[in-house]
Amino acid sequence: MKYSLCTISFRHQLISFTDIVQFAYENGFEGIELWGTHAQNLYIQERETTERELTFLKDKNLEITMISDYLDISLSADFEKTIEKSEQLVV
Repeated sequence: MKYSLCTISFRHQLISFTDIVQFAYENGFEGIELWGTHAQNLYIQERETTERELTFLKDKNLEITMISDYLDISLSADFEKTIEKSEQLVV
């Protein structure tokens, strides 16, 4: 069985993605379940910073095992915004 750390555990703390990766590595996790807020933050950052953080993840032999978020798919939702958000999560 493989164990992954879900970044939602850090939702009330201002911790960098690099610090989360380091914590996961030091505590024997094999993957990271990336919560939507953290995935969007990686998307919004400068590309160079994101690539550096993802390289750090790979260097620690960790991988992103899941991306999860709440997506509004109700009838009253602005579906274009939901699609845009979804695309940002998987880029």
